[in-house]
Amino acid sequence: MKYRTVILRTLKQYTVVTVIKNRSRTDIFRDFGASSHMTDQQWMLRNFTPFETDSSWINGIGRPQTAVLGKENIHIVTSVNDVSKKCTISDVLYTPSIGINLFAIGFFIAEG
Repeated sequence: MKYRTVILRTLKQYTVVTVIKNRSRTDIFRDFGASSHMTDQQWMLRNFTPFETDSSWINGIGRPQTAVLGKENIHIVTSVNDVSKKCTISDVLYTPSIGINLFAIGFFIAEG
């Protein structure tokens, strides 16, 4: 399965997103301000681990708290210079009301 990534830049309290026609529910946006990888698509998560009801929440920009229902990994195929490689994005939070898939650049760099 192919996923495409699109840059999402968070500037202070404002989020800048390039409008994409025909956005797919498998698009993964790179976010420089997110503290964790997140998705609203449970089917993308492998070996899903549910959390207890009302036990975990995230705060969004300009949004009230959003429930996190679990976490797990997403397997992707990335392509650079026509070379494809299988990768795993680990510890992705499942939060159905977020409405987007986010790859947290800062979290990725901090975790190595």
